[in-house]
Amino acid sequence: MTLYLQRIRGNVKCGIFDLNSNWGTDAYLTLGQKTLIYGANGSGKSTIINGVELLLGGFASDVMGRSLVRSPQHLISLKGPKDPKATLQVKGIMSDNTIISYELRKTEKGAGRPRHNGPSGLTIQFPMQEVQSILRGSVDTTRQWLCSKLAIEEYIEVNDDLRTEIYAQKKADPNAPISDILQNIQDTASRKIKEAKSSIKASELAKNKLGAISTPIEEHILEQMKVDCDNIFQEIISQSKSVQSGEIGKLEDMLSFMRSKYDKCVTRLQQLSNLQPLSAVEREQVTILTHLREVAKLNRERENCFVCDNKLTKKALTVGQVEGILVSVGQRLTDTNERDSLLKQRQVLEEQIQNHVSKLDSMKALCKPTNIDDLQRRYTTAQKKYEDLKIQHKTYTVALELDADIKKNSSIVKEQEKVLHHAKFQFSEALGQAVAGFQNRVNQYLRDSYEFIMELTDTTCKVGLQKYGEHCFAVSGAEWIMLCMAIAAATTFSHEKILNVYVIEDRDLDEENLHVLMDLMKNIDGQVLMTTTLKPKLQIPNWLYIERYDIPF
Repeated sequence: MTLYLQRIRGNVKCGIFDLNSNWGTDAYLTLGQKTLIYGANGSGKSTIINGVELLLGGFASDVMGRSLVRSPQHLISLKGPKDPKATLQVKGIMSDNTIISYELRKTEKGAGRPRHNGPSGLTIQFPMQEVQSILRGSVDTTRQWLCSKLAIEEYIEVNDDLRTEIYAQKKADPNAPISDILQNIQDTASRKIKEAKSSIKASELAKNKLGAISTPIEEHILEQMKVDCDNIFQEIISQSKSVQSGEIGKLEDMLSFMRSKYDKCVTRLQQLSNLQPLSAVEREQVTILTHLREVAKLNRERENCFVCDNKLTKKALTVGQVEGILVSVGQRLTDTNERDSLLKQRQVLEEQIQNHVSKLDSMKALCKPTNIDDLQRRYTTAQKKYEDLKIQHKTYTVALELDADIKKNSSIVKEQEKVLHHAKFQFSEALGQAVAGFQNRVNQYLRDSYEFIMELTDTTCKVGLQKYGEHCFAVSGAEWIMLCMAIAAATTFSHEKILNVYVIEDRDLDEENLHVLMDLMKNIDGQVLMTTTLKPKLQIPNWLYIERYDIPF
């Protein structure tokens, strides 16, 4: 037998039953597995619903304009304003006589943490609230939720192209639904195709920049040319060693060093070419100021002058002032001295360079072999050809690598397009069959004149009813309640450890539709609580009827 909430009492909105009233411990409101609560607006029907929600779910609906509230600061407002107690309390008894309770104490800052003693080991779900919330959400949210409820796995026919991909996804996430796996496979394949095509384009652009390669250069040709260059170079070295190449090399190094030093000397002299030399008077002033700076340094901490013993005043020159005067002529003096030194150095270097050049020419004339020029020409020609072949070989190698990359990525594109095609086809086929099966399940909870319809694609998700042979996605308020109820019933399953609580608040049903909806829900496995302002004229078996005016406060 399905477990359900059988009795309830509490001070929600000062309704249901006041826990401090004279009704005693047995003064509970009795609920059935299928209960219809009817009465006028404001009679307290929602009070009972809120009490059930607090006891079984720890939340309440339609509180302070919010469709669903879990925050204690908002839930505490359900305590009736006339109730002097500072605690919101609800108590209940399950059909197996288990006692459950919910307490929330009011505090200065709002409310404390609720004390909720719910049914142990029992999972409680509110399918109607879930369905209504999902269907009012975004297209992506609705589509994802509906896909999770469809038995897509039952219709998937895995082929060899997808089996490896699916197994890899399953290994990473064993609990992932097949719909998510196929979507991930499509996303991954699309990404790989995009990346491979981008690489192909880049390789083709690079290959075009290389230009046409007329003659491929193989590795062994390049190696042979290098051997030829090395042989000529070794012959040149051998010839040079036989003619005192060591002495000539030392002379050339020394000559190079002296020429470098000479160039630096000439460059510096050019920088000092516009220098105005110091006059005899300026040189004498520099000497005087230099001595005066030293005197100023000695007088820095004294009251009387070190030289004349006169009282030092603020008019006396400081060290900084003296140095400031020296700067104007000091640098010119330094530059003048440097220029004089460089002129002497240049003359010496000119004489040394001339002597080394004469000595080097004489040694080369005496020691130069007869065939060295021919060897050098041969080496230069061979070396140039070798370098050209190296560039050509490198270009050829890069072109081969680019061709291989284009071929590899073209293979990836072809392979992933095949995977993407199969994944889309399998998902589309399975989704179509799953949607048809889902529609049949939902239709079991709709009246015969209605048929559930659903359009589900990669970008769209719409649910509605087929009435009189026409599709309608903009249903009336009463039809919306029926539609949500049917989807909720079709997406839940019964279990001894699961209690599905269907809360249906009627604001749109007429008497005929109310009777039809109650008749459709009589076989739903779970607890049904329905409120209406209509007083039913027909009694449906297995339903408990509660008129709100009969409930004492």
